Amino acid sequence: MMSAIRQYAIVLVAFIAVTCAHAGNLTSTSIGPYVRCPKGDGPVPPTLELRFQPRYTHTDSDADQPQPTWLVPDDRSAKAHYRTRRFRVLAYGDLSSDWAYYAHIRRETDMDSVEWVDAYLTYGSWDFADLTIGQFKTPTEASFTVAEMKWPLYEWPRSAGLLNYDRDWGLMLHDLRRAGGRCGWSVGVFNGEGVNTSENRSTLLWTARFDYAANPRLALGAGYGYNNNTGGNRYRSFLKSGKDPYGFMTYYKAHAVDEETWTLDAHYEDEHARIFAGYLSKDLSSKLGAMPKADDWYVVGGWKIPCGGDPEGLEAVVGFETVDPNTSVRDVYDARFYTIGLNWRPHGTRKDADLFDQVRLQYQKRDERGGSEVDNDSLVIQYEIQWRYR
Repeated sequence: MMSAIRQYAIVLVAFIAVTCAHAGNLTSTSIGPYVRCPKGDGPVPPTLELRFQPRYTHTDSDADQPQPTWLVPDDRSAKAHYRTRRFRVLAYGDLSSDWAYYAHIRRETDMDSVEWVDAYLTYGSWDFADLTIGQFKTPTEASFTVAEMKWPLYEWPRSAGLLNYDRDWGLMLHDLRRAGGRCGWSVGVFNGEGVNTSENRSTLLWTARFDYAANPRLALGAGYGYNNNTGGNRYRSFLKSGKDPYGFMTYYKAHAVDEETWTLDAHYEDEHARIFAGYLSKDLSSKLGAMPKADDWYVVGGWKIPCGGDPEGLEAVVGFETVDPNTSVRDVYDARFYTIGLNWRPHGTRKDADLFDQVRLQYQKRDERGGSEVDNDSLVIQYEIQWRYR
């Protein structure tokens, strides 16, 4: 059961956010949004979005070396391969001046069928906060709230995946209006077992997040999550071919694992560059046996280059991430990831455009810190296109 200290920590995060000093109006696109909120203009006709991401990947491989696919979902073989990374369909709008809706389905390479991703309603008529109910992202970590097509690299950091929480069913209070738009906060409670799962054996996921825009270019954030008695659906989704390197599935299947996560992050952006940095610490505990701590930190940057009349038509990107899913041992899963590349936007970068497309050419070097070095660096060419119909 979650201790009183942890409950007070969540309440304290929300209290600080709500009562932070009013310092005049200052809008920063670096804060949120966590979810889509009503615009307050009455009913808004639905908008339909289609997103398509074909990818060509060549991953080096030595048949004699075991591939640590647990942390690298894209490792398949030594052969160059083409696949459809993602296909998404989204629909959203306002039912009234107080209610907004959002629905999202997707099909990914590793999935056998199409699945619901987001399905939620947001009520926005209260002065102190908005309320979202349904299945949506649990915003403990900042990078997970950034749309994938707007993220500099071809994948989110592993802190937004393996080590963090996914979308989930629940409800969340949140607000981005404090101090003239400089402060944002959220507090939520969820089922705790991930997308499209009603399984619940006394499992609850509690989350809290606080964002602060120090100025229009710099935003800082902190997040917290506590998941008790979880069945580990997020953990299971990253296991390949039945692999369970640390033998945790026995604990997860018994719903005897508690997960506690803390995150810190920063986002800087100006007319020339953008930088994201974050740290995540995740403690696992179980009454059935000892479990480890996991941590991850990353720095991702992009330098905007004028092209075709658009000041951001090209972007040179770099990224560094170090991830350790079990800090008690040094093994092949304790790895560093170095990425360099270039993003090209043929039709510009207008956020309100009905057509947005992007070509990514990126190379990632993976450095396993424990055991023998594994030959599994990757070259990725990915095309992304988004159509919006209003």
